[in-house]
Amino acid sequence: MANVLVIAPHADDEVLGCGVAIQWHVERGDTVFVVILANRVLNHTIDEDYIKETKSIAVKVAKLLGVKEVFFKDLYDEKLDFSLIDLIIAIESVVEKVRPQIAYIPSNKDTNQDHRATFDACKVALRYINKILAYEIVNSSNDFSPNIFLNAEKYIKLKLKAIELYGEEIREFPYPRSLEGIRILSQYRGMKVFNNHVEAFELIKDVIE
Repeated sequence: MANVLVIAPHADDEVLGCGVAIQWHVERGDTVFVVILANRVLNHTIDEDYIKETKSIAVKVAKLLGVKEVFFKDLYDEKLDFSLIDLIIAIESVVEKVRPQIAYIPSNKDTNQDHRATFDACKVALRYINKILAYEIVNSSNDFSPNIFLNAEKYIKLKLKAIELYGEEIREFPYPRSLEGIRILSQYRGMKVFNNHVEAFELIKDVIE
């Protein structure tokens, strides 16, 4: 059994990128933790009520998926790339608490600057972690080239139920962050490895002992 840390720049990234992996680890008996780095802004403006509501939803999502604990670091949305050292310190503080053996992080090929900054910070903050995988965010990861495929068929329904809790972040198809869009990406990745549904990752590091 292992401690697993999912690093999410924003609330909902943990489900979009790792909603299946979280369930899989929990089923195996691993202990999963999530850290959410930034408070989402609403139309580029800080709204304390919106932040409070989003945090409440993130806790409900964690409970639904079997996450042991969610850490909120209260950094600034859309500005994670402004101060890499603050980002590194925020991630390191959680790493010191949970001592993970496995970490899931955003891809460096993501179009979102907060996601790319998080990847860069993780190169430092996770330097002693043996296994690191980068996850994919629907319509946000460019040139994502997965080499790890997790069969999602038995987990996809709960992943969709979890992301649906975030409400405003989910819209109607053909918007990519729709339930149908998430399902289609899962099927598309699944076809690559002859499965109905897959959650895909890029293996960044794997130290075999």
